[in-house]
Amino acid sequence: GSSSRICKELAAEGMLQSQERGRALFYSLKNDEPIVRRLKSAWFLNQLMMSFRECWESQENQSVVLYGSRASGDFISRSDVDLLILTNVSQERIEKNFEGFKKEFGSELMLAVMPITRWKEMADRKDRFYVEVLANHILLFGSSPVIG
Repeated sequence: GSSSRICKELAAEGMLQSQERGRALFYSLKNDEPIVRRLKSAWFLNQLMMSFRECWESQENQSVVLYGSRASGDFISRSDVDLLILTNVSQERIEKNFEGFKKEFGSELMLAVMPITRWKEMADRKDRFYVEVLANHILLFGSSPVIG
């Protein structure tokens, strides 16, 4: 009863949509609503921070950034997880830190491990990847990835 009441309230607020099938009423998220995308992103961020922050919290990493659909809230259950790691540590060493994440999480993990000097060069050129990450990112650890 209480879940039905809450779903009706969320539908009235525009966050859920409902569909009748027979005598049953089914609710689903309205993914095109900005508040829903923000809530999904916050939910995912909470899951990520509770379980996996030890993967990236290291003095060797200058910045760790979540970007892409998980940052924007436009993801679905099988969407990949895009992380940018600005560091001077090798790709292999960073990937080793994320082995547990890959096993437990179940989604494809896309690690963009980048030397800090290369990131600065991309910023100077206004590289497309640099601009896209800055347009939609969540800082997970370290300093801001914005250069200049």
